[in-house]
Amino acid sequence: MSDFWQSIVVLDSPHSAPRLAEIEISVMSFLWDRDIVARDGVEETPGFPDKKWYASRPNAARCVHTPEKWNWPYCDLDLKMPHGLTIDRRKRPMSYGDCNVEQSISCPECLQWQEDLPWHESPLSDAEHALEDSGSGPLTCPACGKVNDIRYWLGDPPFAVGKLAFEVWNWPKLKSEFLRELSAAAHCELQRVEYLT
Repeated sequence: MSDFWQSIVVLDSPHSAPRLAEIEISVMSFLWDRDIVARDGVEETPGFPDKKWYASRPNAARCVHTPEKWNWPYCDLDLKMPHGLTIDRRKRPMSYGDCNVEQSISCPECLQWQEDLPWHESPLSDAEHALEDSGSGPLTCPACGKVNDIRYWLGDPPFAVGKLAFEVWNWPKLKSEFLRELSAAAHCELQRVEYLT
């Protein structure tokens, strides 16, 4: 059985390391103050030795659709799938979403789709690297010739690019109202993407 992941990605980029730290503190304070995740994180997360894991708390059910399907302390008591939150900090922007598959993207200007692009090759990898180096990830549309930042292109499957993300696993789908409140608390734009592992 797969785990269901949702990444809440900080889109405002580039942010300096101190600003990203402020955003992280704002988001975690919001989650702790509302008893959505536990204050004490576990250092050794199984399968993720470099990340701290924060257990879900009962008020997390207020943040999701269909909370009645969410059993505590597991999403599925038969499968024993744990759920919680990790913080993913990167030195360079990373794509979040189902990036192991080929990506189809749509130009924000002409809405023309570019099909089956691998993330690890040009032009997507070039745009990601440029975002790290210059704060802008330009991607030229072969159909209309317009250049737009990779963060503004639409993706199928959906994706987001950033240096900081809050990843929840095995939670039901997050409510858009919750994401708006979290974005306001952090004073930055956030985007949710989902994928299975």
